[in-house]
Amino acid sequence: MSPANQLLLDSLSLAVALRIEELRDRPADQLSALATTTGQQVAQHGDDLQFGGEHCATTFNALATGLAAAALVAWGGITFCGLHWCATRYCSDPDADHPGPTSATDPGGRPRPVRQIEDVPASGALL
Repeated sequence: MSPANQLLLDSLSLAVALRIEELRDRPADQLSALATTTGQQVAQHGDDLQFGGEHCATTFNALATGLAAAALVAWGGITFCGLHWCATRYCSDPDADHPGPTSATDPGGRPRPVRQIEDVPASGALL
């Protein structure tokens, strides 16, 4: 792994954990919307994050925020490039014993939105 890639992963390991704590009390629908909008930023400017460029910092923040939001709404958390984040504090393994999903409600008793997995549409300017 290149030093730049290792630096990115090391930075993400801390940034995503901090963002999870900042976002923890938000409702699931806000987290899902946040993951969607940050995903669009990463899709449009991911090359700046990889190679450096004008949008490098904002794209890094969008990636960290999107990963944090996804980790909070996905039961069992998420794994990205070998790094695992989860709504369960101190969880470092996707195969760890996670408490069962809260079925159709979030911890506040509000219904969780059901979302199908979907592809992020690419704009014509990128093609």
